[in-house]
Amino acid sequence: MAYSTVTPKNRSAATIIHEWIARAQLEGQPDAYTGKRKTQRIAWVVPVMLQLNPGGSGERTYFAQSIDIGPKGMGVRCPEPIEARSTVRLFADDGDESVTGIVKHCSTTVGAYVLGIQFSP
Repeated sequence: MAYSTVTPKNRSAATIIHEWIARAQLEGQPDAYTGKRKTQRIAWVVPVMLQLNPGGSGERTYFAQSIDIGPKGMGVRCPEPIEARSTVRLFADDGDESVTGIVKHCSTTVGAYVLGIQFSP
């Protein structure tokens, strides 16, 4: 599969997220972190592509890796920092479907940055 900039009109973001979570449940395991989150996430490590400011001025593309996923968001390990409150489009595991999200936080880790991305309603 190749990345595309268009999400098919007949599939909602909720459906795509639900399928990603189902795959994560088969491939990953429950995330043990119980800090600030209100919903549990599932550890899921797959390649992701992030488009910063999709369709807008200054659009940039980053190739990264997911860390975990839940019904409200995804953790991503990215090679460059992305500012909190930035809008991103997420493509997972070389898929051609995407969902939009907002970067809630960006923190430094060894050799990369960890982003917390909340899916947009």
